[in-house]
Amino acid sequence: MDSPLLHGRRAALLFFKRQCPPCVVLSRLAVVLSLGAVRRVPLDAAQARDFYAQHPALEGMPVLVHGGRVAAGPAVFLALPRVVASRAWQRLRALGGARDGRGPTGP
Repeated sequence: MDSPLLHGRRAALLFFKRQCPPCVVLSRLAVVLSLGAVRRVPLDAAQARDFYAQHPALEGMPVLVHGGRVAAGPAVFLALPRVVASRAWQRLRALGGARDGRGPTGP
């Protein structure tokens, strides 16, 4: 699953269905609980359409894209702790680099 959407992102992308009230609530909750590590993208947005065009088997499912990894369906909720931990680690590394005088080390 190699895609330009999978690389070079700071925040993970969470594709969600705007017309599904539980999806909207759960995606908002994921963003809040992730402390900004996740960004919501509705399925009708260009990024989501491009992703689903490249990965038609996942079409219509909630999808979490982080780094080179993709989680779809219920696996999205299992992947959220990994995303939050990764973001926290990047921030700690950046703080450590700044303290040593080398500047930020994370993306």
